[in-house]
Order: sequence, then C-alpha cells, then structure tokens
Amino acid sequence: MIKVVTITIVALFLVVAFTSVSFAAEARPINKLGNGLNNLLTSWMDIPRQVKAVSEEQDAFAGMTYGVVKGIGLALARTIAGTFDVITFPFEPYDQPAMDPIYGMGD
Repeated sequence: MIKVVTITIVALFLVVAFTSVSFAAEARPINKLGNGLNNLLTSWMDIPRQVKAVSEEQDAFAGMTYGVVKGIGLALARTIAGTFDVITFPFEPYDQPAMDPIYGMGD
C-alpha cells in the first residue's frame, strides 16, 4: 500500500512539474493548477530551508527555534496559497502566483 501511494505521489509530482515547464511561455489554467499542486507538494520544504537560512544568519540555536517556527508559518501560508490556486485554477488571472517564490523548493 505504501509503495502504491509513493508511486502515485511521485507520478503526480512529475506530471505537474513537466506540465508547468512545458506551458511556461503562456498563462493558462493548467499553469495555475500546476503551481498550486507544486505548492501543496513542496510546502513542507520551507521548514528545513528556514532552519538553514536562520542558522546561517544568526546561529544554530536560532535556526532550531525561530527557524522552525518561521518555516512552519511559511509552510502553512504556502499550503493555503496552493489550495487557493488549485480551487480557483479555472478562473483568471493565470499568471499571478499566490505565493512568491512560486515553489517551496530552492532559495
């Protein structure tokens, strides 16, 4: 069962990622849906990213305390923005992401 769920999640992520890249030149509803799904799937990545960023700016203790809290807040915001984009993907505007940066991955 876990294997099926894992394969399904990876397949969904790959489809969304490639769809977003292939239609990047023009704003379409599928872009908004792809952005929303990517935000939902990558929102948790804000937590370790903020721990790292705060640790580099201040110290390890601040990263493990304030960085975790900041990351959880950003992850919740990204989850809400992703949910909003998924629900409203048929409606314009298609080219204005609800969250910046668009994805929870990277800096």
